[in-house]
Amino acid sequence: MTFRNVSSGLAVLFLMIGCGGGSDDDSSTDTGGTTPPITDPDDGQPPADCSGCVLTADVDDFAYSPYTDMLERAYLGESIYITGSENVSWEALQELGDMIDTMVQYRPDMVDRLRDFGTFYSVYGRNEDLCDIPYFEEWHHLDNYCAGGGVAGFRDNPTATCSERNILALPNDPYQRGQDTGENTCLHEMAHIVMNVYMEDYQRDEVRRRHEEVLGTDLWIKGNGQEAFARSNADEFWAELSQVYFNANYNIDHHTHNGVNGADEFKDYDPVSYQLIESVYIQPADLR
Repeated sequence: MTFRNVSSGLAVLFLMIGCGGGSDDDSSTDTGGTTPPITDPDDGQPPADCSGCVLTADVDDFAYSPYTDMLERAYLGESIYITGSENVSWEALQELGDMIDTMVQYRPDMVDRLRDFGTFYSVYGRNEDLCDIPYFEEWHHLDNYCAGGGVAGFRDNPTATCSERNILALPNDPYQRGQDTGENTCLHEMAHIVMNVYMEDYQRDEVRRRHEEVLGTDLWIKGNGQEAFARSNADEFWAELSQVYFNANYNIDHHTHNGVNGADEFKDYDPVSYQLIESVYIQPADLR
């Protein structure tokens, strides 16, 4: 879903339980599981076995400059920084950093451009929600915003955020990551960053043209005849198909997706869109 603030130029895209996850009746997919406690050391210091984990206050000189202040904790991986409050586990920060490193590992030019804009990714904790993240305060008043599954900005606000529950596939992750009826919403938001921060205008135009072409076909239609979320607009087309490329969408026809998932299925089903996605990421991976 896209929201634009005309006066400031800020634009954000975010997944709500009713449009980016859930069941066919648009109800929440909260599994009713309990939230496991964080098992970080009591002193809150970075774990010894995580070389990229730091307390941001202790860092005098970052390898690149974040566009604004990060939160208390950070993971400094091979690509963009990951940050979270003291309520986010070090494990989640490192896991998300490793996932993004995998997504962009064949595009050092992408990493350079994202860093040039000061891009980083924030995480809200297993007992937090979107409104605990300060980078999108203009949208906190929107109905159901705080319950969203993730959000991503543009070049004037080059950051994204998602939940620790999704990163670690915790029992009460509303998006049920790792299950046939689940998805990786964190990857979805990173795909928005790729399109809206990394890409040049001509590349975004290519995505828009392909989206328009697809609307004239029966591609990305669910078994019940309803359109999959990928058809809703060019931004979601890119993000949803990025999920498919990295095997991170629903494995079955469910809610907002028609069940095509994974690079092999994608290539057979929609080879033209597959080539467009692969031209940016170069090589797929399994990030379900």
